[in-house]
Amino acid sequence: MVFTFSHLILDGWSVSLLLNEAFGDRARRVASPRQYRDFVAWVASRDKERARAFWRTYLDGFAAPALLAANTPPASESAYARVIVSRPVMHDVAATLESMSRHAGLTMNSILLGMWALVVSAATGADDVSVGTLFSGRDPALERSDEMRWPPG
Repeated sequence: MVFTFSHLILDGWSVSLLLNEAFGDRARRVASPRQYRDFVAWVASRDKERARAFWRTYLDGFAAPALLAANTPPASESAYARVIVSRPVMHDVAATLESMSRHAGLTMNSILLGMWALVVSAATGADDVSVGTLFSGRDPALERSDEMRWPPG
């Protein structure tokens, strides 16, 4: 069986819930999961100005983005070609990264984001680089948020 999905229709947290409901142990199924609309209402109730102030302070000192193609004239969208380059990661490299991840208490994604920051720094000469990623936003402050499914069920 191959299972694939787009994050537009299903988030990572929901995958385990969905697969457990479809194939898992009936005893582990959530009888009445928290409704996604509760999460939407909770997010809407958050203090947006406080969040903006936090990020302004946190990112203070970043004057401009570190542009990797700063000296390249903009091209039309049709000039871009989708190219996928795939190279296998040697077993010893993968094992080393997994060991680093466990030792540092970080996810593999965090290790790879750190490596990307080093690449951007080397390519742009920027001493300070900030990179980020999306995450589910399922704050433990919202009780039972780990039970919510997206799309709403």
